[in-house]
Amino acid sequence: MPIRLTTYRKGNSIPALPGYTIFNSTELFRVYELTRGYEPILIVAYLEERPVAKLLAVIRKSVRLFPPSIIKRCEIYGNGEYFDETQNREELFSYILEHLTHEVLQKSFLIEFRNLDNPLFGYKAFRKNKYFPINWLRVYNSLHSRTPLKRLSVSRKRQINKALKNGAYIEVADNDKDITLFSKMLKKAYSSQVRKHFPDLNFFRLLTWQRPDKEMAKIFWSNTKIKLSEDRFAYFLMAMHIFGFQEACARHTPFYIPVY
Repeated sequence: MPIRLTTYRKGNSIPALPGYTIFNSTELFRVYELTRGYEPILIVAYLEERPVAKLLAVIRKSVRLFPPSIIKRCEIYGNGEYFDETQNREELFSYILEHLTHEVLQKSFLIEFRNLDNPLFGYKAFRKNKYFPINWLRVYNSLHSRTPLKRLSVSRKRQINKALKNGAYIEVADNDKDITLFSKMLKKAYSSQVRKHFPDLNFFRLLTWQRPDKEMAKIFWSNTKIKLSEDRFAYFLMAMHIFGFQEACARHTPFYIPVY
């Protein structure tokens, strides 16, 4: 029975779909849809009327001052989700990849796959569609192999214990002021790194608040203070946790990009 592929470009047209990771979810599609400079694309594979696989991609627009240019690139996190164990995942991915490449390459300078669960999965399909791997990422074998405490170095544990003794604590950023500050500090940290992309502030607002009933992400901050001037201090926002991120980037994986 033939596989039918459907491309969704509007969140209100997406039907209820199965799934377990944020990176291929309708919720993240809607976050992208409402974020300036982002254009999401969701490809769903159907067997008759039953969804058997899906893959979420996003085309984002970057404006560069030197040299002046507007660049569009497509990014995909992971290699999709699959819901029918009787179907060959490699074949499904091959169909989806060919469909995605045909649709996206017309408007994107680059297509980039990140955080693949298995670096060998889909290798033939990537090669068939003229993609090639680049080892830009170095990710440890598994974020679940050891507890967070055991992954910390001795010096880092010492710093944390010292901070706790001095009254430090961590809380969830649950208001717009803290999320805005987190966004500004992250943007400042990323601004000097050429290959880092920084999304609009609204992206973080939507990611943390869009679905209170279904947590997608949390921003954590510490009460450790950074001196800005003689009488001004700012909270140092520690980290952002995206639920499902561990499953999506748990292994050493390459980027895959196509060459034409």
